[in-house]
Amino acid sequence: YYSGFHAFLLFGLDNGINLLYSGSKFEKIDRKKFSAFLAYIIFTTILITVVVGSLIFMFIHDSNLRITLFFASLNIAIWGINTFSLQVNQITLHFKTYAKLNSLERILFVSAFAPLWLLGAKVFWIYMFVNILIRFAIMIYSIYTVRAAVDAKMINLKNIKSHKGAI
Repeated sequence: YYSGFHAFLLFGLDNGINLLYSGSKFEKIDRKKFSAFLAYIIFTTILITVVVGSLIFMFIHDSNLRITLFFASLNIAIWGINTFSLQVNQITLHFKTYAKLNSLERILFVSAFAPLWLLGAKVFWIYMFVNILIRFAIMIYSIYTVRAAVDAKMINLKNIKSHKGAI
């Protein structure tokens, strides 16, 4: 989790949420706080991904390295946002959902990569692109699993500003 560049911008918010809400049910979670936290993660992750992506395209001239680093930064960004949902499932003791999400991701990876490998796909960026698609799909599903803890209508920049000291 801390290997993702978005973790630098969390300032311990995720650890505080773990301490405050660990063992709570979805119904007892402050939806405004969790929605603000998710909005903060999405906003900062997109912001830093755009900055990192811009730096990659400005300063890296080798096309293979550029593609690799760009896909790696996208992968980290998606993984960081997905981690929020996994963490909410852990906090609320939804370990079966947490395990299903992790297992589903691995199953999709093997299901997608095995045929590519057997067919002899040699272009590395195809594997990276498929990886991003799978992670994105899992991220969407993962956020869906915690919809009881997060109100999509509350995910906006105003909530981040109004709850900056509350989480």
